[in-house]
Amino acid sequence: MKIACNYFPETEELVDENRIDIDYFKYPALSSQMRIFEAGREKEREAFFTRLKSKKPVLLHGLYPAPHDLASPNFIKDFDFQTVDELLGITETPGISLHPMLRHADPSRDSREFINTIKNNILFLKQRYAHLDFISVENLDSFKYGCLIEPEVIYEIICDTGCSFLLDVSHAVCAARCRNEDVREYIYKLPLHRVYEIHLNGWIIKDGGIMCHTKINEEGYAILTELLARCRPEIITIEYGRDNDRLSAGVPVLSPDKVNEAAKSEIEEQALRIQSIVKSPIKNK
Repeated sequence: MKIACNYFPETEELVDENRIDIDYFKYPALSSQMRIFEAGREKEREAFFTRLKSKKPVLLHGLYPAPHDLASPNFIKDFDFQTVDELLGITETPGISLHPMLRHADPSRDSREFINTIKNNILFLKQRYAHLDFISVENLDSFKYGCLIEPEVIYEIICDTGCSFLLDVSHAVCAARCRNEDVREYIYKLPLHRVYEIHLNGWIIKDGGIMCHTKINEEGYAILTELLARCRPEIITIEYGRDNDRLSAGVPVLSPDKVNEAAKSEIEEQALRIQSIVKSPIKNK
């Protein structure tokens, strides 16, 4: 079982200082980091990923430049083969992971039609990139994605296409909350037998709102420990880090040009905790 961590300068410093032992830099972590995928930044992109790979392998999340939306009927027609192939080559990522949808669900669109569209587009990716270790699809987090937060729909998409499942724990927390359902009951309906990667980060509920990608809380660690008794992911990713504190909860805010020492300490603490969990004996259920 390998450990990945969102890339930030803080993460890179911790690796340089031998304070954490991770297997991958997961990239991108924030929307601002996607700028490196823009046209005209090829040399900068190559230099950046070459530097990262000299320290740790890169785990690419998403396909760029956006949009590469699996729910789009024009996904294959609009697919940027040249850029995607370039990124796969430069990053040397072991696989591809995506959200099944990037925008709000169109209420006028037939649910069965757009589920089938997603499945057909996944099958296209599986055939086009059969040499990769995995093609993973991630669970979503809110009603804006329509039926795609229904466990039965997630199960169908993953199992009918034979792709891998990226289980995002905080997304499951948000989706269960939308559905007024216990998070564990929700998670255990998902295709855990197809889990390849787990995204783990914390969440804060305040003033009726929820904010994720914060420091992993004890509930998150407990859910992870229980999950590892039910499935054996290849990768656990610490998906920590925010560029804002919209609930004024006092979380460390990350920026591209200045190291936040408080955030750096929290990344170190989480990496060490995850490492200890991964190394602990697991009792299967």
